Amino acid sequence: MGMRMDKLLPLIIVLAAMLGFIGISVLGVRWARKSSRRAAFLGWGLQFLGAGVNPVPPPQVQLEEVNAQAKLKKDAESGDPEQ
Repeated sequence: MGMRMDKLLPLIIVLAAMLGFIGISVLGVRWARKSSRRAAFLGWGLQFLGAGVNPVPPPQVQLEEVNAQAKLKKDAESGDPEQ
């Protein structure tokens, strides 16, 4: 029985954290719906959560970058005198 509790405890902790986050989010939205100033404040707060995170480029751009890096690496390993 001790073995099952060791595996179950992290799951319970994660579920409790998720429920807590959802609860805080619901309370925040209810608080913000009472006035437009509160909604603006909540909006600014949500914007700052993503500050400094660069957006992921589209898959085609990622593929082109990988191909370019692989070509540069191949050229460097082959020792081509063209460069």
